[in-house]
Amino acid sequence: MWNAILHRNGVAIGISWAFGIIGVIANSYIIFNYIRDCREKHRRKTSKIHSFLIANLATADFCGAMYLIILSSADLYYTTYHYKRFSCAINNSCTNVTNIWLTNPACYFTRFISSLSVFMPAIFTLVIAIDRFVSIATPHSVHRFTLPNIKIIVCICWLLGITIAGLVTIQAIITLDPTDFDDFTNLCAFSNVSGLFFRIYASTSIIIIVMSYLFSLILYIWIFHHLRNMKRRLTCISHIIIGTRAGIEKKVGIITAFLALTNTIIWIPCMILFLMDILSNHLVETTLGQQVTIVSFLLIFANASANPISYNFLTNQNLQRTKGWI
Repeated sequence: MWNAILHRNGVAIGISWAFGIIGVIANSYIIFNYIRDCREKHRRKTSKIHSFLIANLATADFCGAMYLIILSSADLYYTTYHYKRFSCAINNSCTNVTNIWLTNPACYFTRFISSLSVFMPAIFTLVIAIDRFVSIATPHSVHRFTLPNIKIIVCICWLLGITIAGLVTIQAIITLDPTDFDDFTNLCAFSNVSGLFFRIYASTSIIIIVMSYLFSLILYIWIFHHLRNMKRRLTCISHIIIGTRAGIEKKVGIITAFLALTNTIIWIPCMILFLMDILSNHLVETTLGQQVTIVSFLLIFANASANPISYNFLTNQNLQRTKGWI
């Protein structure tokens, strides 16, 4: 049986439901904790900055999780109530059939939040990494971030992300073909994937996002190395301090590896397939190639569940233990 939107791609269906549900729960938990912590008094400024950035990252990831939930819910709905219409168009047994999913306002909304959730987590991950780097490398520097400065930076980031997402949505409305039932088009991320706008947008996005994650990873590796050197210099002070530093190093190492796995590696399949498409490789045009392309694209939103888990681990487990250091 064909699914209306995700067709026979069981892996894509599983990814959408699993990462969507986990992402909504995990990010909601972080946002709830941030709102609750804002009511507490006498919190340190660095803790407020870090919590503020984490909350904004969770908000961006929540958009990605909601995109997966709406997409999978729409797939279930149209498969249940409009199967004949989609089956007829997919099997080319009828013509001039309107794809009622593409003209649904929910599709335009998911198009907007998908573009937003692709850009914003990468940007906020980089800002968080820079904040951690500055806090650890120069803890008493006058150039450290302040909460008002961070709020300005975050507002600029959101404005940039909303502008880009808005342009993508407007371009999709202009170039929309309501009779298109293509696998990738049904994802409500882009409309004309063969156009110049999409190729420029996709190329620029991949470069900026991958570089942001790689640079964030480099900063975390430096933090890990810096903490290791601090441990060596503090060996004569206290065994308690040494044990604490060793625990911090272990936690930072785990988080660094997790970030490398979820925020960098998952972009590699998408990059490879995009290059294959530019080079007009025929493997991308096969049924298997199209299914792999959809799975690779949806895996990008795995950050919606991976980021809140990893950063929540860092915040809850390490923040209290590192108050004297970070």
